[in-house]
Amino acid sequence: MSASFGEDSPAREEALEYVREPPAEASALVSHDLQTIDGLLQVVPDELSTELHEVAAMIAELGGWIAQDSGDLDQALLCTTRALTYAQAAENPGLEAMILMRWANVTAGSDPRVSATLSRRADELAQRLPAGRLHAAIARQRASAAAL
Repeated sequence: MSASFGEDSPAREEALEYVREPPAEASALVSHDLQTIDGLLQVVPDELSTELHEVAAMIAELGGWIAQDSGDLDQALLCTTRALTYAQAAENPGLEAMILMRWANVTAGSDPRVSATLSRRADELAQRLPAGRLHAAIARQRASAAAL
């Protein structure tokens, strides 16, 4: 049996309510994971630090996606800048470029000039890497920023 999504259906209202509310549970998990990783970073051997910083950057950026998709741009910026800090500690230019591109995306609506600067910096970092999807995503973000 499938749910009916007619104009006045309870299933439709429940689905709409879900997308209106921020996914607090997912955000809480991201926060918890980052607290755990921050604790591990205090004691992890140096040879594991880079990898752990990369994981932290990806988790923090996931938090940024969740916040942005929920309409909480302030939290998205906090998570994204935190992700960049982790990526810089990992000395991973590809990860840094991806996060700068995402930061440009978050700021596009509120500050097009900053968005253009961030996407240009992401492109500069990506030039060190072999061509791939990241280059295409950054080019798209640069074009979007230029159009604003």
